[in-house]
Parts: sequence; C-alpha cells; structure tokens
Amino acid sequence: MKFPIRLLALFLGFSLLILPACLTIEEEIFFNSDGSGTYVNRVDMSGMIDLLMMMSPDSVREQMSSNPDAFLDSLLGSQEMGASLAQMTDAYNQMEGISGAAHEIKKGVLRIQFNFTSLEALNLANEGVEQGLQGMGLGAPLFVMKKGRLTRNVKDTSSAEIDQMMEDPDMEMMKMLMGDATYTTRYHFPGPVKKYSNPAASLADDGSTVVLEVRLLDLMDDPSLLTNEIRYKK
Repeated sequence: MKFPIRLLALFLGFSLLILPACLTIEEEIFFNSDGSGTYVNRVDMSGMIDLLMMMSPDSVREQMSSNPDAFLDSLLGSQEMGASLAQMTDAYNQMEGISGAAHEIKKGVLRIQFNFTSLEALNLANEGVEQGLQGMGLGAPLFVMKKGRLTRNVKDTSSAEIDQMMEDPDMEMMKMLMGDATYTTRYHFPGPVKKYSNPAASLADDGSTVVLEVRLLDLMDDPSLLTNEIRYKK
C-alpha cells in the first residue's frame, strides 16, 4: 500500500505555519452504465489564507489582502509542483483506457481528473503501476464491479512496508500538520443505491450518490476505513 506522500508534501512543505483542519481531500467517481466514467480528486488548502495573512509581515500582508486567491495560487503553483503535476497528468494520459487527464490550481484548490473507459483502467490509474505513480486515491484502491455491485477493497501490505512508510520523514511532517483534515469519497451511480456496507457512509439526497468522510490521520493508520460494498440498481 502506498500513499501519495510526495505530492502532498510539496503542498505542505512550503510552510510550517499551516493550522490543522486547513486541508481537505475529496475524491469523486462518476460511473456510467457501461462501466466507464470520470475520476476527480481535489486537495483544498484555501483555509490557510487567513493564517498566512496573520503571520506575514505588513508588506506581504498588503499584497495578500489585495488578491488572496492569486497569492495562494502562486505559492502552491511553484515550479517544482507544476513539473510534478505535468508529469503525473502526462503519465495518466499515456495509460490504456485513460483520457482527458488534466490538472489546475485555482483559489487554493488542486484539482486532478481523468476519464476512464473501464474499471480495469481506473484500477491501473489509481495504482500507477507502469508509470511508477503513487495513485491519486489513498491506498491505491482496487475496485470490482459486477451485476450492480461495486466493491472497494484495500490491497494487503506487509507490516514491514507499513512501518517503513510511517517512519518516512515526510509522513511525520504531514501527521503534525494534518490535525482534523478529512478525506471524503463520493460515488455517483447511474441508478439508485440499494445498500452499502460501510457504516460510516451515507446516501445523498439524490439517492444515487454514496458519501464517506474520514479523518485523514485515521485513514493513514487504517486504510480499510475506505472499504465498501455498494449495491445499486442499473
């Protein structure tokens, strides 16, 4: 099991002044009836702007207050970050069954999305096997869909691998900064949802969207919190 440590560390590493709960991650998957769909991942760090303004010198604060969104985007859109994002989206677009991969940073929110032709293509993109990517969803999830049932599993990992990952310096920094940061998944189905197995999940008002929100630190300790089996009517 791998976590997207490097990508998030690029966002978090430029400032040790970030307060807990300034970060939210949202993962959305839109499924079509034929098994194709769209995957969207958002990392929202817009909540840090007030703190940055408070802690900055007067000269910088004046610049930030005049256009806070542009200032934050300039921090997040560093040359290193831009190169990493470009490499990631290019790699996705080279994968079989993946198209339209793109990214943007706007008002402190990083958005990455791509279209997939099948669940197999989605699994490959999340795992990033051929290109050596770490997957946009935490835990490189394995999706299985059969006869109106979507199952999200988490791949087994040896305890040695987990221990090594948790001792990574980037991970320690992230754990200090995460606080109550959340990770939310939303599954949009082409028909009404009949039931789901994860007790922490809920059904949206439209009747065809399942929502699951967990604390990011809890998820790092226990990736199985994302597991779910969802039955829906085609």
